[in-house]
Order: sequence, then C-alpha cells, then structure tokens
Amino acid sequence: MTTSNPFVERYIGDGAMGQVYELIGHKPPAVIKYMFCGNDAQLEIFKNECEALKKIYHINVVRLYRYTEEGIKVGIVMEYCQKGPLKGVILDPTITYSMNTVLTWGIQLFDAIDHMYQKHQLVHRDIKPDNIFVTNEYQLKIGDFGLVKVVGDGTVTGTFGIGTQRYMSPPEMKEDGAQRDVYEQIEKADVSNSHRNDVYSLGLVMWEIIERRTIFTNYEVSGMFFDRDQLLFDIALKRVTEIESPECQSEVQEIILGCTNFQRIHRPKAAEVLDFLKQTQKANEFISSLPFMPTEDKNQKELKKPIGFDDRTEGVMVESEERKYEKRFEAGSKLKERVYALIKMEWTTPHIRLIDYQGNPRTEWLKFGAVAE
Repeated sequence: MTTSNPFVERYIGDGAMGQVYELIGHKPPAVIKYMFCGNDAQLEIFKNECEALKKIYHINVVRLYRYTEEGIKVGIVMEYCQKGPLKGVILDPTITYSMNTVLTWGIQLFDAIDHMYQKHQLVHRDIKPDNIFVTNEYQLKIGDFGLVKVVGDGTVTGTFGIGTQRYMSPPEMKEDGAQRDVYEQIEKADVSNSHRNDVYSLGLVMWEIIERRTIFTNYEVSGMFFDRDQLLFDIALKRVTEIESPECQSEVQEIILGCTNFQRIHRPKAAEVLDFLKQTQKANEFISSLPFMPTEDKNQKELKKPIGFDDRTEGVMVESEERKYEKRFEAGSKLKERVYALIKMEWTTPHIRLIDYQGNPRTEWLKFGAVAE
C-alpha cells in the first residue's frame, strides 16, 4: 500500500463504485480508480476487489499493481486498457471484426473465468460488457472485481439482487412437482451464486458481441429502465424458454444457448465452453481463415455484423430494432401466424405488448397511443 501518487492524473470516466484516471508517465501504462469509503460496507468492497486482483495473474484479467489510502479516499492502481470497455467497441460503427475475433474473444474470456474458478475458487458476479476492457491490441481483460465472491464447495448463497440486473442469471425455479403460482416460484427460487452464473452472464456478453446490440431490449420501459421482474415472470410462466438465437453458425448458437440456459444445472462449466470454442475455431476452416485483428474506418457510420457470421466475407450492416420487428411481422403474415396483445395499466395509462402464439414478446411495452402511430 502507498499513501501518495507522484503521477499526473487524466480523468477517463466513471467505473464501478468510483472514478477512473490515467496515470500519465506510469510504466507500464496504468489507471487509478478512486473510491470514497465513508462506511464499512464500501471499505469492504474496496478491500474485496484488491484482495481478489492480488491473487489473480492471468493475461485476460486486469492486473493490480498496488493500492493507495489517504483517509477515506482509497485508490486501486491497475493495468490500463486503452480502448476502454468492450461495450464501446461493440457499439462503435467505425470498428469491424470477424467471427474469428468473436471466437478468440470468447476463448480469452472463458479461459479467464475458468482460471478464476479453478485456481482461486472465485466467482465474479458482475460480468457484463462494461466490466470487460480492451487493449490497443484488441485483447480482452475482465475487471471491476468489487462483487467477487470466494466459493468453497462450488456455490455460495448470496443476496438476490447483487450484480447488474440485465446480465444476472435468473433464479433457478424449483422443479419438485409442487403446484405454485408465479409469485411462489420466484419467491422459492434458488438464488445461489455459482460459477455457472458467471457462465450465463458471459453467454449474454458473447450474444452481444455477435449481434452488436444490447440483450433484452424488449424488456426496457421507456427505453431506459430494465424490467427484470417482467422477464422473471415470463420465464416462470414459460412464455420465454430461451434467449433469442444470435445470427451465426449453428454450433456457436448451440453453445451460447447452453451457457444462457435459464436453469443453472443445465449450463456447462467454463472449461467445457473453452474446449468447445477452441475445437470450433480449429475445425471451422472458414472462420479460422478470417483475420483476428479488427479494422477501424473513421468514415464508417453504420455498425457491421461480424464478418463471416453468415459464412460469407461480405460486410453486412446491423439491422435496426425497428426493421427487425418489421421483418418478423412480415414473416408472420406470410405464415398466417397469429399475434396477440397484452394490455396493462401503468398508473392511468394503458400499455400494450404484442406476443406470438407461444407467448414470446414481439414488441416492448408501448403506450397505447404509440401503437396507433
């Protein structure tokens, strides 16, 4: 631990639980994340992250150099990943990458969480694109370990609600044959934090890398608030039985759907996913022939799907959410598919959502007047 910092600091942005600054002139390049620990709980989070990072040495995990303490102001000095969070790369239209990039990134990330679990009995509990960082060489590194937890027997019971709701594993529903309503199913669900919950979150990250858009946007209210409760109800009622398949090779779809199985017991461990991704990359000569290194074109204004997602080398633009809905409805009309409407009241305003005959959402919740428009 040190008590002073001799480097000039340049503000980068806000990270989990604190602000992040680049340390100008530090060798190797480094950043410092500051927290104000005004109570024991915040200090515990800080110490938890430091202890977790000190134990882990893996090329795809952000490296801790040291930490500082000045009264209630504490800081973690760690490796600097110049291209910032993965979320920014996924949504940056000037960056184009291939399915070889996708598989290589998947191998890096699943290798990292497998190392954390196998070597250190750690689960991250907040895996998401904002907590994965990108170097100048487009290597990925997992960071922000404030919610990391040590597991002894493979699982640890924690408080339901820890993590980022969009990327959190659903609670595992009991399947003991007892008749329960949806509220009882959720209330009695197993909320243990296990290694396979990190696998679930990383499966969603892989989905976003391929789709280049955010998962579960149909569960957003007014385009901002993520309605996790509605997602859990739909899962409990079996209106939703799996996530939407990403547009890519069937073998990659299969492993992502396996990682994101709503029942934890049916998910693979990270080591199994890692082996599968390595085998797929080696066996698929087309994917392995594609370049790993992403390209950058400052004049490109629209997002492109990963090159090779459709077994072709031509670039394909990412479709907007609106166009995806239009295509679904066009396909539905051709197949004479029935579409149903759900209506709910929010205060005094009616909202409507369209679903298909299986109960799968076709639109987000919209104000009744917006549907007519």
